[in-house]
Amino acid sequence: MVEFFLFRASARQVMAHEFAPVPATPDRDLRDALDAVQVPIWHSGADLHRDWYNQSWLAFTGRSLEDQDDQGWMQDVHPDDSGPCREAYDHAFDGRRSIALEFRLRRHDGQYRWVRSEGRPFQRAGEFAGYIGSCTDIHASRESERRHQAMVDELNHRVRNMLSVVQAIARQSLTGDPEALLAFNGRLMALAAAHDVLIAQAWAGATLRDVLHRVLEPWSHDAARVHLHGPSVPLRAQAALTLAIAAHELCTNAVRHGALSGPELGHVEIEWAVSEGSAPQLQLSWCERGGPAVQAPSRRGFGSLMLERVLAAEIGGTVALEYAPDGFCCRVTAPLEEVLAELPSP
Repeated sequence: MVEFFLFRASARQVMAHEFAPVPATPDRDLRDALDAVQVPIWHSGADLHRDWYNQSWLAFTGRSLEDQDDQGWMQDVHPDDSGPCREAYDHAFDGRRSIALEFRLRRHDGQYRWVRSEGRPFQRAGEFAGYIGSCTDIHASRESERRHQAMVDELNHRVRNMLSVVQAIARQSLTGDPEALLAFNGRLMALAAAHDVLIAQAWAGATLRDVLHRVLEPWSHDAARVHLHGPSVPLRAQAALTLAIAAHELCTNAVRHGALSGPELGHVEIEWAVSEGSAPQLQLSWCERGGPAVQAPSRRGFGSLMLERVLAAEIGGTVALEYAPDGFCCRVTAPLEEVLAELPSP
């Protein structure tokens, strides 16, 4: 931490320092200070040619200052990264913009290490005079991310295999009841669809729209009959899975008995919003219009129980089923803190 703050202080001094016209490199005092910092630092002139490196950089690469002169440092960049690296530097230089990029740089022992290089343009007498930058070894964190992704990929592979096994067991167990088998497979596919959406975010969560779109995809051949309206709301993984099953049950019911039960008979409006206030809530409604007359069921099936009990308990909210004559509606309300996830930036 001490070295990091020393580097920040030294970098600010260099940024504000008046470099001598020839050579345009830090003066002796600043060079001594930057050489003491355990962070590789580089300097370039207004022509983008690097003309100075501190001792940490030279120790990392195992090369002399003369070897690194001009564009010599590029010889240590991994061949797969040299093109994009040079292009990024040229692009930043043309616009006089700060730059930050990650690439593999060869260490003195011949090993390529992932590094993060950052540079900032500076001025002298109001004119652009070059760049000052640093280079940080991030190899350990990149390797950790790679191992983590490998574990996630393996887990996803095993989950898919498990879903296939469960489907095969159900096929054997429900041979004499094709209707039950069809219903079970549909629920399993809804889970698989939500699982695929979650994979894209490494199980950090998924947006409500993405979950609904993926689960309703088998019925989306006529987009004019299923309408989605609402802001981007990132859901936690468990909430996304439960809402996926709920959406599947609602859509299955609509196809069998409701607004989607006949060709061009009706449509479904799926709307959601986030209420404001000290305790914001997610409010979601599924309303069917233009379908056959609605009657309340004489008994509660799996779908109703799943919505009113499982879904309500999972999201810590309420679920209301309304059997109005002009169309069935399901209204879901949940505390936002119970379902909201923080997704990484794209």
